[in-house]
Amino acid sequence: MPPPLVTGISPREGCPGIKITIRGEHLGIEEKDFIGLKICGDDCRATAAWISPNKIIAYSGNGQGKGDVVVITKSGGIGSCSVGFYGRVEQAGQFQEVAVWVEEDSVALFGLNASKTPAFLPGTGDTLSGSTTDSS
Repeated sequence: MPPPLVTGISPREGCPGIKITIRGEHLGIEEKDFIGLKICGDDCRATAAWISPNKIIAYSGNGQGKGDVVVITKSGGIGSCSVGFYGRVEQAGQFQEVAVWVEEDSVALFGLNASKTPAFLPGTGDTLSGSTTDSS
């Protein structure tokens, strides 16, 4: 089988953890054939889901700058990429507003607190819900 070829990604840039749709050719005969994925040099196989020989869904890693999206299969080996992904990091400064949308899939994937119970502030008995109970 020919090596995998990534011909399209959407979106083409984003912050770490963004959901990416990867399209191409020979991305694996079946799910077991798909064994590796690198996005901007970061190993992203653990967050990837093989959909079809032409489509993979994954979450980007911490790679910064422009880089390739490379698929690895048992049948075709290490693939190539005709498009690039630009990994960027949003940093909020004192006077800079940053808005990053966190998808529900990312919340479960990265173990963020998705429950409706209030979070506790470290080192206090206080919650973010405004409770002022005294633990003494």
